[in-house]
Amino acid sequence: MGDATAGRLDRAYDVLHLGEEASLDEVKRAYATLIRTEKRSAENWVRLKEMDWAYEVLSEHLLKEPAGVPPEGHEIVPDEPDREDHRSPLGYAREWLFPIEEAISPPVFYGKAFFALVLVAWGLRFIFAPIEGDYVGGSFMHLINLPFHEAGHVIFSFFGDFIRVLGGTFCQVLVPLVCMVEFLRRRDVFAAACALWWVGQSFIDAAPYIYDARAGDLMLLGGVTGQDAPDYHDWHNILDRLGLLSWDHSIAYASKTFGILLILVSFAWWAWYLHCHRRDMRNKGA
Repeated sequence: MGDATAGRLDRAYDVLHLGEEASLDEVKRAYATLIRTEKRSAENWVRLKEMDWAYEVLSEHLLKEPAGVPPEGHEIVPDEPDREDHRSPLGYAREWLFPIEEAISPPVFYGKAFFALVLVAWGLRFIFAPIEGDYVGGSFMHLINLPFHEAGHVIFSFFGDFIRVLGGTFCQVLVPLVCMVEFLRRRDVFAAACALWWVGQSFIDAAPYIYDARAGDLMLLGGVTGQDAPDYHDWHNILDRLGLLSWDHSIAYASKTFGILLILVSFAWWAWYLHCHRRDMRNKGA
């Protein structure tokens, strides 16, 4: 047996988690078990194709002829994801939100895991910070959101004064949302989850400003408060025009709650991503 053939067989045994003494029946059972396990987890069709290859290699080796029919009850995995499934809403969402990615090296994996933990800890600080406190407005993320907020006033000024005022908060949420969509288009799930975290944080960042609409206690960018210049306060202006000024606290809590939900979704998204790559590393002995 040549080195190349021996290497193929060793790799095939590793894929199915079998030893070289395994019989054909053991190969079939291991293959069928792994197929069922993969279908219940991440729908990783690349991994399924790899197991199909391993089964065919070992069957040919043990029978000294082409493998023929795979174990009973298994359908051959196509060369690409099922197009019919992708046309359904669930399949389309799975394709975009949970795409198959290339394997990553252990240093990259642990670097991303550390970065995710940092954002989880920071996200929890935003989640538990009081809405009327100074933590959100004094945070580094507020300094990141602020230029986009101010740019929104300029960008949306062409659509009338009301949209110009609303455009500040709208733009600071829109920018990370656009980033998330672009990362999804590139099939970069980890970065998309980071952008979703940012979207959620932007909603939390806006909540104290909304909460202050009636009180006007916050110091604004021009060095005045809402009490000094009520029309200069975006959310006093917005809610007053809509006749909703007395609802400022309720709308602020709704903004923060929605931001919290988005941040929690980003946590779950990172957990799924890291779990899948950790499983692949474990299967490959990394």
